[in-house]
Amino acid sequence: MKRTYTYYEIKADLDGETHLLFGSYDKEDVEYEKEAEADNWRHEDGYRKIRIVTSQREEAPNPKVYR
Repeated sequence: MKRTYTYYEIKADLDGETHLLFGSYDKEDVEYEKEAEADNWRHEDGYRKIRIVTSQREEAPNPKVYR
């Protein structure tokens, strides 16, 4: 079995479609981004149901980006 890595994404709904707003292998980065931007996404851009979701990826995080 191949090793997988957890990838975190912020997704939100707009006009009946789900959009990817941000993604990272670093959970803290995603939580920070959601906290920092949720009000803007909601009030300025109109996104609803802003949430963090995870998926498993076979591609390893880039060690130059994720230390």
